[in-house]
Amino acid sequence: MRAVLRVSPGERIRMGVVCESIGTAEVLHSDTESLVLGNLALTSAGPCPRLRLVIALPRPKALKRLLQTAASFQIGRIDLVNAWRVQKSYWDSPAVEHEALVQELLLGCEQGRHVWLPEIVTHRLFVPFLETLDSDATSSQKLVAHPGSSLWLRDIAPSSDCATIAIGPEGGWIDKELENFAERGFQSISISKAILRSEIALAATLAQWEMLTS
Repeated sequence: MRAVLRVSPGERIRMGVVCESIGTAEVLHSDTESLVLGNLALTSAGPCPRLRLVIALPRPKALKRLLQTAASFQIGRIDLVNAWRVQKSYWDSPAVEHEALVQELLLGCEQGRHVWLPEIVTHRLFVPFLETLDSDATSSQKLVAHPGSSLWLRDIAPSSDCATIAIGPEGGWIDKELENFAERGFQSISISKAILRSEIALAATLAQWEMLTS
């Protein structure tokens, strides 16, 4: 706030309490060691978002961009999963540590100017993760994005903002993975004629979904 916004006592800034409220606060004091806020004017952040993302773990550098992009939209939960085309070495990156994941999500929330920090869980084993979806009765729609699918996202009539959307790795899901999703009620959809990188596919999917549910 000092280096970028250059705040000084008496100014009001936008602020929020994670997963709770959003509003403004007055800067009461600022020095090199501390910054004190007061006279908060906060209102409820509204209902918790119910969109859930299942994302095949991308390259560590791409992971940071992907998480910030996802969190810029209002997402309830993100599951980072393994897949056939996910390199095992990706899981050993410091970028996959929980604290690092949360930091990227916070940056995304700041960009999106909201306080809904997504819950994030990692799953190194694909099939056991899918088994947890069998008991998930909260999602009204389950979609898996895959290039070349005959059904487009625009053809889906969202019944609510509650859904689970799966985004694959670079190169897409393999046939067996698509079959596993289909067995659990997922519809395969296309979002573009182009073959997109994971983070671009995610942004395109979320933008289209927001348009359809607004």
